[in-house]
Amino acid sequence: MERDTKENILGNGNSLLKLKISKFEDLIVWKESMHLVIKIYKELYTCRDYGLRDQMQRAAVSIPSNIAEGYERNTNKDFIHYRHIF
Repeated sequence: MERDTKENILGNGNSLLKLKISKFEDLIVWKESMHLVIKIYKELYTCRDYGLRDQMQRAAVSIPSNIAEGYERNTNKDFIHYRHIF
């Protein structure tokens, strides 16, 4: 089932702000998580502890990946579930 838009509900104190988003790349949390991935890859470039480096890089990549996967689900409930995984 293809969706044109998805409703994003953001808590703002006692009020709720509703935004229509057409793709997960529009989410601020996805953009910030991608910046984190880039920063971690740059910071750990010279790290000689390959196990630690690889684990941290995989963990960082999992954040935007879970957001994207949750967005592709068919319901807002599934999307919200994937947003709360990380």
